[in-house]
Amino acid sequence: PADVTVDCGNIPAPPVVTATDNCDSNPIVTMNDVQTNGCPYTIFRTWTATDACGNSSSLTQRIRVEDNEAPSFDHLPADTIVSCDGIPPVDTLLAFDNCDTSLMLTFGETTNGTGCNYTITRTWTATDDCGNTFVHTQDIQVIDNEAPLFSSVPADITVACGNVPPADTLSISDTCDPAPSLIFNEVTGTGCPYTITRTWTATDACGNADSIVQVITVVDTLAPQIVGVPADTTIQCGEQLPLDAIYATDNCADSVALQYNEVVDSTDVCDVVVTRTWTATDDCGNVATATQTVHIIDTLAPAIVFNHPWLAGFQDGDTLVMDCSNTEVFGAQSADAIDGCNEAVIGFTEGSVLIGDCETDGFLLSLNCKWTATDACGNSTSITITMVIVDTLPPVFTSVPADTTINCGDPVPPYGNAVAEDACGNALISA
Repeated sequence: PADVTVDCGNIPAPPVVTATDNCDSNPIVTMNDVQTNGCPYTIFRTWTATDACGNSSSLTQRIRVEDNEAPSFDHLPADTIVSCDGIPPVDTLLAFDNCDTSLMLTFGETTNGTGCNYTITRTWTATDDCGNTFVHTQDIQVIDNEAPLFSSVPADITVACGNVPPADTLSISDTCDPAPSLIFNEVTGTGCPYTITRTWTATDACGNADSIVQVITVVDTLAPQIVGVPADTTIQCGEQLPLDAIYATDNCADSVALQYNEVVDSTDVCDVVVTRTWTATDDCGNVATATQTVHIIDTLAPAIVFNHPWLAGFQDGDTLVMDCSNTEVFGAQSADAIDGCNEAVIGFTEGSVLIGDCETDGFLLSLNCKWTATDACGNSTSITITMVIVDTLPPVFTSVPADTTINCGDPVPPYGNAVAEDACGNALISA
């Protein structure tokens, strides 16, 4: 056979070679292959014909075996786009070659880019002994387009204003970012009821964000409390109504409007009823009222004040001594009835006259005068003054005989008539 150059997969089978001999009709033909090393390599295929006499002849065919075909893989991983938590594991590839049964297989991986979007390049290389190489590259584009996840979501609730719960502490996780940021914001509305809107916003390093919102409706159904309202009481007329420090508190409002109203019922002047009412109203219209009833009574008697100067400062039981030459007539007009609550009238009565003797009794006559002051509620008081009339002045002669001169030896003239007057009575003249 002629020398040939073939691919390693197409090495021809040895042909059947025959030989002829001039003497031997059936010489023996043998074949031997000798293969060199390397790539390409040569197969020396030698046929030798030997006759019965030992004469031989040889022919050699040179077969150049070449390998120009690269290895191949059993499968080729395709390019893909995945999330950061979806990066596939490295495929295990099997390499095949038409000539080489012992291939060199290498793998390499590189990462191009950083941050949110990057590419992983995986390279498999199969090389046969002849240096034929097959390279397969897989590009894995890693992207992050998923927002962080919240562990829980607070439900919307309705609460009383004094029971607003603290903001929940939420935890978040992200498939790509180990430390996403969490921002909390709270907005409080106005009015009644009002709302508190709480917003949590989670953001990863790639700007993917998610927010959850909790709306808390705050209601106020409780009325304010009025503090310091005094108990019902009874006071005397003329006393000041108690001025207590009364204020209102509310479980929601910082300040509460407090209104005051007073109604006076003076139908009975002896028991005037004052009804004091405080009304507190909060911003939500809840109303509280408190009432105190004050009875203003008059159980105090009026006072008697003498307006006559002779009686000024006199008290009950005192005595006024008057000389008979200078007396005064007293009556109801001599005193005033003073009452701090109602009108009062003054009454005057005289007791029986007691006739006395100057020498034995020290007075001419004695009289009890009584003034009584009575108000509209029947309260009364009295002052009794004893009026004593005395005679402290001697009589006064109004006419006596004139002085005269007589001679010695003349008889003394008899007593003449003398006239005397006394402010309290008749004057007795004696000689």
